Amino acid sequence: LGLKNPPTAIIAFNDYVALDAIRYARKQNKKINKDLSFVSCANLPITHYMDTPPLASVEQFPREQGEKAMEIMLQLLTRGEELKQKNQFFQIELESRLELIEP
Repeated sequence: LGLKNPPTAIIAFNDYVALDAIRYARKQNKKINKDLSFVSCANLPITHYMDTPPLASVEQFPREQGEKAMEIMLQLLTRGEELKQKNQFFQIELESRLELIEP
């Protein structure tokens, strides 16, 4: 916040970090969501009780993320075994993936 051109928005990797940053910003006399906006991850229920909650908090689904990560890992391991059996060079490329997990 002390930069010549201070940020107008902050993206925090979780709600707890956002709450600490909001507290610090207030001590610096910044108006939350006017001078400085916040976006965070986790969507903790406590943010709904704040007078100035982050503009957005991205919901996370750790169980579904873990399940999807395991599916991808098993697919890669299976493909790797197929390549080994064919005596091909053993290399697996993880393609860029974007998948929306609906609640």
